[in-house]
Amino acid sequence: MLSVEVWTLTLRIRYAVATTGAQRRLSGVDNATRWQVSDDVGTSYREVGGSASGGRDWLVGEIELKPAVPPEARSMIIVASMATGEDIGRLTIPLADTGPV
Repeated sequence: MLSVEVWTLTLRIRYAVATTGAQRRLSGVDNATRWQVSDDVGTSYREVGGSASGGRDWLVGEIELKPAVPPEARSMIIVASMATGEDIGRLTIPLADTGPV
């Protein structure tokens, strides 16, 4: 499970995965996962904080990135990769128009 929160000054990604048996091998996500985030206007996001914890059967974590998503951005690309550099998954997320209503 993955959620993306667009805040005024930051961007936050939260994730949760099963960590047992085949489910863990299929997801590939663990606390060494690297996250790369970009958008359609070329913004470079950098990780400024985060945490992860879990138990025998699950792992939850979050990362905070800056800068904020610019208003002209219409899509975001999130790539998760293993510490070895191998991509685990890629997700393109459309962003809503946040201009004046």
